[in-house]
Amino acid sequence: MSSIERIIFIDERHLESLLRSGIETYPRETLGTVFGTLKKEKNSFIWEVSAVHPIQLATRKEDEVKAYENIVNEDWSMINPHIGNYHSHNYDFNNQDRLTRGISKEDKEAHSENSEEIELIINLYKIPKRFRLTNNPQVISGNLPLENIGYYRFDIIGYSWINKRILRTKMQTTKRFYQKVKELNY
Repeated sequence: MSSIERIIFIDERHLESLLRSGIETYPRETLGTVFGTLKKEKNSFIWEVSAVHPIQLATRKEDEVKAYENIVNEDWSMINPHIGNYHSHNYDFNNQDRLTRGISKEDKEAHSENSEEIELIINLYKIPKRFRLTNNPQVISGNLPLENIGYYRFDIIGYSWINKRILRTKMQTTKRFYQKVKELNY
């Protein structure tokens, strides 16, 4: 029996929205909902993200974010179906062990009943200078030099739930996104 490949594809417009959402609330966590489609093929499941929506009505802390109850229970699907959620884990450059870099126990428990959904985690670090990027197909990463703010390092990691099984999932984006991030750093 061959294994099923799991892929989350997100283009640069939606990646930019995720990053803006995370940077806006830094050092507190952000969260939001993800919309798109799930294509099931013989040997793969491919989630294509077509929209992301930050949730603004939430209680935010540096290591936790919780949407108001009426927001959590709402079905926000309009044009595209809801396929998952996102949130950030923020790090101080001098204290990077403060939070988990992957999916936490609480994140797993929150999704244990949701079949075929994804969770995107935006790991954000405010850094003094740019750093070498990871070359990992399960991570979309980059350095963002922001005028008057400084550098942010980001790593976006995806997880998928199928039949109550949680797996880190391959992340894909456009070559154009990587080219734009590269141009910002030179």
